[in-house]
Amino acid sequence: MPPFTIDVDQVEAHGVVGAGGAGFPTHVKLRAKGVECVIVNATECEPLLHKDKELLKAFPDEMVAALAAVVRHLGARRGVIGIKEKYSDVIALLERRLTPGLTIQRLKDFYPAGDEFLLVHAVTGRVIPPGQIPLAVGALVNNVETLLNVYWGRPVVEKYLTVAGAVQHPSTIKVPIGTSLAACLAAAGGPSFEGPVAALEGGVMMGSLVEEFSKPVNKTTGGLIVLPPGHDLIIRRRRQQAIVDRIGRSACDQCSFCTELCPRYLLGHPIEPHKAMR
Repeated sequence: MPPFTIDVDQVEAHGVVGAGGAGFPTHVKLRAKGVECVIVNATECEPLLHKDKELLKAFPDEMVAALAAVVRHLGARRGVIGIKEKYSDVIALLERRLTPGLTIQRLKDFYPAGDEFLLVHAVTGRVIPPGQIPLAVGALVNNVETLLNVYWGRPVVEKYLTVAGAVQHPSTIKVPIGTSLAACLAAAGGPSFEGPVAALEGGVMMGSLVEEFSKPVNKTTGGLIVLPPGHDLIIRRRRQQAIVDRIGRSACDQCSFCTELCPRYLLGHPIEPHKAMR
């Protein structure tokens, strides 16, 4: 059987976009020049979200074939799957299928390991300049589901997402795009508590507040963390930014630990979060 090849026009016609949240058109990335390293971002550092992990367990052959095809198509030197080292079962599945030029980059279990800037540095040792993209250092990064959509070669009309938190059956599901979040919640058995329901779409750390569950799933929906409306995370998301800033300034003593531990600052970027509280 001949190896899978990339048809960029088909990728564009099928509406493949970044499934990890940004939604950047994939066909644009596949027309890039000067790519030395193709990276699959499988770190999934948002707590409770396991969609990419489940996809890798279910489709390891397809994942490796898709990565190899993108490496060949772009004339890159290598392809790398970045994944947390704690997922040893998934790593074992992938390693048995790797072809020459493809490797696994094991990453520590911390937030935000999946940040594009940190991932590129971990894989290549290069620092993406502030305000630029991975291509600036010869890297191209794609999400797991994105590359699988390229491999499957069909219009993107379905979406995988994790429904977790306070639900009866936390799970990763596949639904048609346009499905309501209410239907996704029902597919996970509904909430595990009585009364009103709230949620964070996209994750605990960077997700947005959901209180209206008629909202539809789109191509970038990655997960739904269901919580009671009185949960601290929901209360914090409801606060106006001015209140958040006031609380922050009242507690900040300019110790600068937030800057010293800031992932971008540690890469050498000119960002010092503690100064925002002055």
